Amino acid sequence: MRPFEIALGISLSALMLLFQPIQSTACTTAIISGKATPDGRPLLWKHRDTSDENNKLMYFTDGTFPYIGLVNSEDTLGAEVWMGSNSAGFSIMNSASYNLNGGEKYAGNDEEEGIFMKRALQTCATVADFERLLDETSGQRGVSANFGAIDAAGGAAYYEAGYTQHTKFDAYDPRVAPMGYIIRTNFSFSGERNTRVLAIFDI
Repeated sequence: MRPFEIALGISLSALMLLFQPIQSTACTTAIISGKATPDGRPLLWKHRDTSDENNKLMYFTDGTFPYIGLVNSEDTLGAEVWMGSNSAGFSIMNSASYNLNGGEKYAGNDEEEGIFMKRALQTCATVADFERLLDETSGQRGVSANFGAIDAAGGAAYYEAGYTQHTKFDAYDPRVAPMGYIIRTNFSFSGERNTRVLAIFDI
């Protein structure tokens, strides 16, 4: 088979994959610290893969700080926020993590990430405030997620958080972010290493 025929076959195969019905279930997120941005301000980036394809932005004044959050369109009350920013300059996002919590059990709803991020936007002005919220809610939150947070002072960190524990990964720490940025999908580095995580990604 000649080289151009091989290339054509690969191209056609890739094109066919693009038109296959694929369910996307893996969020991809990134924190870029001020070390890696032209103006020195941190950034959050999130590609949201979810079964709720219709989303909207809502403005809220139900907390200490007004905030704008992304919610599922059918959530008319905005009870769950899936990323957002508040007037103090605090912003948050998440990706679900499937290797946290181990055998721990939580008495309530164990998919409360959207509720928890709403609370953070209502009450947190800084990344340090969010860290205190995690400390205060240990054992009281039904989450299993990589939370990315930045603030107006330049703070930028991931918190791999489960029901009772959380681990911080600072985007300014050269040991974990030598280039000034961190990427997370649906796996936590502080979680169980032998957990099998099955996710279908967009092409």
